[in-house]
Amino acid sequence: MLVSLEYKSNGQTIQVFPEDAKAHLPVSFLDKKIYWFSWRQKAKSQVQSDVFIHASGFKMKTPEKGLVWFDVPEGAYLKAKLNTLDAQNPKVRYVTLELLASGFPKVVDQNGNLRSPVSREDALPQKGRGSNINPVGRFESISVVKEVLEATPTQYIYENAKSILTTNDSPDVGIEASVNPYRGCEHGCSYCYARPTHEYMGLSAGLDFESKIFAKINAPQLLREELSSKKWTPKTVTMSGVTDCYQPLERQLKLTRQCLEVLCEFKNPAVIVTKNHLVTRDVDVLVKMAAYRGICVYISVTSLDGELAGKLEPRASRPEARLAAIHLLSQAGIPVGVMVAPILPGLTDHEIPAILKAAKEAGAQHAGHVVLRLPFGVKAVFESWLTEHYPQRKEKVLNRILSVRSGKLNDSSFTSRMRGEGEFAEQIHSLFALHAKKLGFNGARVGLSTEHFERPLATKNQLSLF
Repeated sequence: MLVSLEYKSNGQTIQVFPEDAKAHLPVSFLDKKIYWFSWRQKAKSQVQSDVFIHASGFKMKTPEKGLVWFDVPEGAYLKAKLNTLDAQNPKVRYVTLELLASGFPKVVDQNGNLRSPVSREDALPQKGRGSNINPVGRFESISVVKEVLEATPTQYIYENAKSILTTNDSPDVGIEASVNPYRGCEHGCSYCYARPTHEYMGLSAGLDFESKIFAKINAPQLLREELSSKKWTPKTVTMSGVTDCYQPLERQLKLTRQCLEVLCEFKNPAVIVTKNHLVTRDVDVLVKMAAYRGICVYISVTSLDGELAGKLEPRASRPEARLAAIHLLSQAGIPVGVMVAPILPGLTDHEIPAILKAAKEAGAQHAGHVVLRLPFGVKAVFESWLTEHYPQRKEKVLNRILSVRSGKLNDSSFTSRMRGEGEFAEQIHSLFALHAKKLGFNGARVGLSTEHFERPLATKNQLSLF
């Protein structure tokens, strides 16, 4: 299907890429900022017409007839205008390229029907991705439009962070301090509440979040420095307070393992929340931490349906692998729990009893749950996911979410954001509480100890110098 871009100029609608022309505008956003644009015009006689490029708003590189190279700032996009025929030479057309700083073109099909600039019709299948869209971040004034979303490879960006320990005093989160070695998450869960954090870096909560992964390569060193400081008061540190610390890149970088080794050295307690079987790799460290009541691992299980999980959490471990992780950790004497989270009203809430039963049989001692919330850009990503995979259930699921979120898809109130409100929310909590009690779970929280915390001797000697 031929697609054209439409934009307004002085009240007049101008269509770019008309039916009798072919245009190509490949775009790469994190490379050397080198883009190319070519335009070929076929005359009625099928003879190739001459094309001249008029450029404005960017730096020319190596201009040629019909082809031009130029620099464009990251995150910008272009407007192309096909001018009227030259009166002296009817076969010659002029194309003017302009760099746009704001605005958002509309996508028009052959019949003149408007549709989303990045719709499912335009997108190619994104193998192993939870999002097939890349919505504009809420802080951005410049938009990027692609007519077709190509298969997206993962990019890894290494960074030196300035700090690694983040403290929290929100009464409903239950986290005192957290360590996140990674920003973005390749698991690609379509519902992930952490997706909007990428918007602070000028990226999207959609594909960018799961395909542009930032690794804080100095995380273990920073953690050692911050625990060594006299300002640090021992408290439980949560690994994966934002993104999963055992996502695929951890297999190579081992940043989470190194952070656990530091925590173990200081005997500072920690809680891990993950949906990846990779956590079992670090059993040797976790056993040492369990000896001083310094660790509890929660495995997140959203569904026992492997097909659903594969669509919902495409690069996370499958349900059977997560249950196997619970069993292995339990057999090693490591306190382990299950997080039935998030619970998707109208899609996975009926699985609560089965998930609890399977986790208990695998060896889980603790159980917790969280109802789905869709902050900021996550709403568009999740709605698009429903449209793609469960269109017949989309309306029901969204209506259930509205019913537990006071008529909105997200409620950020401290008193209700983690639990939801209303009849359906209460049914979810009652169902969970009933089966958790019946199965003999010990509750969501485990008593970890800070009484064994100590700074290593070398650290003490260094501090005594100041």
